[in-house]
Amino acid sequence: PRAHEGPVVRSRTGRYSLPRKINLSAGTVSTHRDGYGFVSRPSEEGNDLFIPSRYMGEAMHGDKVMARVERRGPGGKSEGRILEVLERAHHTVVGRFEPGRRFGYVVPLDPRITHDIFIPADSRAQAGQIVIARIDIYPSRNRNPEGTIIEILGDPDDPEVEILTIVHKYGLPYHFPQEVLDSPVPGEVT
Repeated sequence: PRAHEGPVVRSRTGRYSLPRKINLSAGTVSTHRDGYGFVSRPSEEGNDLFIPSRYMGEAMHGDKVMARVERRGPGGKSEGRILEVLERAHHTVVGRFEPGRRFGYVVPLDPRITHDIFIPADSRAQAGQIVIARIDIYPSRNRNPEGTIIEILGDPDDPEVEILTIVHKYGLPYHFPQEVLDSPVPGEVT
């Protein structure tokens, strides 16, 4: 296995070790709208690691992360800190665009994505429109993520936009392959 995939980790000094030997766990982070989160740890089924908001670091909901156990509580409940993001879950975000003086921002529609995405002021989107933003720079301790609007879905009250929002939010396929579009409908006379 490669380092940081979970079974083996490489320390800052260049040594390799099993994560549990040095209180590290790899897993997927789930965030709460209030800023804290939990890291699900496959190696310790049913024993998620609680991450206070001050220790969430640069992680976003769904990211695969490496976390360190800081404190073990009663009943096996543990508290930790995210040390590193191993793999990003989101490259785009569906949200509502809000303009500002020097920049705009996209408010994600998924409440578990707790960071607004900053957008350059020259965006074509109008206030309140639902958009898809590509994340160009991920969050750090001192700044929000930055991105670019890659698609404007439209007015949130439009039923078609509601459907497209759900499709993009959950990554559902919505384009048929050309061969399907070209094939005759069963029972149709050609």
